[in-house]
Amino acid sequence: SIILRNADKVKTILQTDWVTIDSYCPHLPVPFTAAALACVSSALTTSALDLDLSCSLLENVVRSFALSLSSSPSTMGHVFNSVAKLLGKASRDRNHLMRIVKSLEALSVWMDFTLARYSRLSASLWNAIDELLSMLAEQMENRAKEATTGAKAVPIASPEESLNDESVAGNWLESILEQVPAMLDQQSAVQSQIVSEIVEITKRIEFLFRMISSVRDLSHCNDSISNVFRKAQNLSNADIIGYLQNAYISLSNRSLIRSELQVFVILFFNVEYGCFSRVDYLMRC
Repeated sequence: SIILRNADKVKTILQTDWVTIDSYCPHLPVPFTAAALACVSSALTTSALDLDLSCSLLENVVRSFALSLSSSPSTMGHVFNSVAKLLGKASRDRNHLMRIVKSLEALSVWMDFTLARYSRLSASLWNAIDELLSMLAEQMENRAKEATTGAKAVPIASPEESLNDESVAGNWLESILEQVPAMLDQQSAVQSQIVSEIVEITKRIEFLFRMISSVRDLSHCNDSISNVFRKAQNLSNADIIGYLQNAYISLSNRSLIRSELQVFVILFFNVEYGCFSRVDYLMRC
């Protein structure tokens, strides 16, 4: 009966051109976007809402209203602050953080985050990188352990046990050979999962560094930046170092790196990676 009473509304929704709706309903973008952001925020704290669906909703809403949202600096400012809050909230759960960063990458197609003039977003991006670097370090450690120890061994009957086990008919070697494929499959599955997670985390970190490269304000970010450099130093991952160096050069070109960080950064690149000449040149310009 509820469906029948609201049939006209359902028909209207289905017939609506959501792609160009903001051109004839200019009042809709803000409440729709606010509602979508609220859904994502709620999904981070309660299981009643599905985070993946909530993020997809936000992505679709922003895509539909991108033109109207981008034309209002004040609205964009609210969205940037909301994104910063979502990143901070998601940092409590690493799976949540990965999903929010993935959603942020989708939003960046439709929204120009280089317009953000708020240090809160910059700090949230650095903190997200910090957290993802910790995740990456753990997975790389897991991969190293897996390479040396392999997956947990499948229990194999000993010769003494096989004598009392009718299921192997006294053939201990045959029992071992039957279990080898399962052991190899298990080891391969574990290794593939670890590699897949490393690839996904690295992709998210690369995107965040690209975001960081275009920010306009790094005030109140010194501690976060220092933490990222230290974790990158301990990680010794060439790809991550490359992303970090590119971001640093971009920020240095716009004089956004504060003086108290410059000596630390120069020593980092020089001692660890022999990049002193390139970075020092930028610092002297």
